[in-house]
Amino acid sequence: MVNWNTGNVRVHALGAPSFIPLPETEPHTLVQASSRWIMTASRARTRLLDLNVASVHAALTPLHIYPADAFHATPTFSLSPLPLAEAICAKAQADDVLRKTLMHHEFFLTAMQLEQGTHAVRLCMCYSPGLVAILALDDEGQVHVEHLFLVHATVSSATFQTKMLVACTDDARMHIWRVTSKDATRLKTFQGACTHPASLALHRIPHASLETYQLSLLYTTSVCGTWRVMLQEFVLRAHSSHVDCTSRCASGAPYRANTGAIQRGAAPRVVYEHPYLVVCTDRLDVYKVHGASRSLRTLPSVGRAASATCETLRIAHCGALDGHTSRIASVALDKGRCISTSVDGAVLIWNIRNRMEPITTLRAAAHDGVLPSLLPHPIPCHSMGALVRELSAEVPTKRGVVHWISCAFDKIFCIATTMAPRRTYEQVQVWQFY
Repeated sequence: MVNWNTGNVRVHALGAPSFIPLPETEPHTLVQASSRWIMTASRARTRLLDLNVASVHAALTPLHIYPADAFHATPTFSLSPLPLAEAICAKAQADDVLRKTLMHHEFFLTAMQLEQGTHAVRLCMCYSPGLVAILALDDEGQVHVEHLFLVHATVSSATFQTKMLVACTDDARMHIWRVTSKDATRLKTFQGACTHPASLALHRIPHASLETYQLSLLYTTSVCGTWRVMLQEFVLRAHSSHVDCTSRCASGAPYRANTGAIQRGAAPRVVYEHPYLVVCTDRLDVYKVHGASRSLRTLPSVGRAASATCETLRIAHCGALDGHTSRIASVALDKGRCISTSVDGAVLIWNIRNRMEPITTLRAAAHDGVLPSLLPHPIPCHSMGALVRELSAEVPTKRGVVHWISCAFDKIFCIATTMAPRRTYEQVQVWQFY
C-alpha cells in the first residue's frame, strides 16, 4: 500500500542530464507515462535545410522508453525516428502544401500524448508547424507510422483516448479526429474554441448506445486586471464520419492576481482532474466542478433542452492553497491530491479532497538518489486544504528547480533544471513512494 503521507520516497533519474541551449518557459523535454512504460522526447528546435530522409532524420529526436516498474538510467528502447522521417518525406513529395510548410518554419516537437483506455501502445506526436503523427509500438520495441497528416497550425495541447483524438492549435481552433489502425478521420473543427494555455480532459461515457465522450476544455480569461476560469463541456456522440455535439459553459467567480503576475502578461495555467481544477497564478486557487456529464443519467439530449436529471453545470471556488514562498513553476492533480512546485525547489503535496485532515509538512534532502525517512512537523493552518508533505527536489550535483511536474500510477514524474556557468541542464526524475 503506497503511503503518500508518511512513507518514504525514492528518486530515480532517467537518462543523463540534457543540455538546454537557451532557457525556455516550457520544459525542453516531454514526458508521457502508462502503467508499463515511461516515454521521453526532446523539443530541440531546428530548420530543415532539405526535404530528404537524412535531413529529416537528423531533425527528429529519438523517443526513449523506460520500463515503469524497474527504473534504469538507460532506456530499454531508443526508437529511431527513421520510419517517421521516411513517411514525412514520402508525404511531402506528394503534398506541395506540406513541403512548403516544412521548409519555411522551425521544426520541433510541440506535444506528445499517449493513447489512454486501450492495451495497445499508440502515441500522438505533434510537430511544429502543424504536423501530426500517430505511432504504434509493438512488444519488440519497433515503431510503426500509422497516420501522418497536417492541421495547418501548431498543436499546443492534445488528449487521446480510445480512438478519439482532440487537439487545440495556436490559431484558437479545436480539432476532433477518430483514429483507428486503418484511418484517421477529422470529425469536427471548432472555430475560436481554444486559448493558450488550455487544459483538455476526455472521458468516455460507459454503457452508451453510441460511442460517447465528455470533453472538458478549461482556460482563463482576463478583463480589467481580473481573471476568470472558464469551462466548456462538450458531449460528443461519434459516428463513422461525423460527430453530434452538445455543449455547455460555466465560469468561476472573478479574482485579481497580484500586479507582478498581471504585468508579466502570462495567462494563468489550469489543471483539471474531475471534479477538481486548480488555477495557478501567484497562488493556487482550487475549484470544484458540479453537474458534469459523467454518466448516461446526466447526459444532455442532442438538440433539446437538458433533461430533469441533468444538473446545471457550475464551478464553485473552494479556497486557496498558501504555502509556497516563491513563484509557482508547475502543478498537477491526482486522486484528490494537488502536487505543486516552486522555483525554490520545494514540492508540496496537498490533500484537497478532505479539508479536515490534520496538516503536516515533511522535509527531506536526497542523498545518493534516495530520500531518507520523513518526519512530520506541524505548520500553521492554511486557508484551504491539508498540506500533507513537503519534499525537496535535488539532482546528483547540486540543488535544482522542478520546472515541470505530473502524477500518475502513484508516481510523481518531474523535470528538474539545474544552472551551471553558461549552461542549463534538465534531468527527468521519477519519485516513487513505498
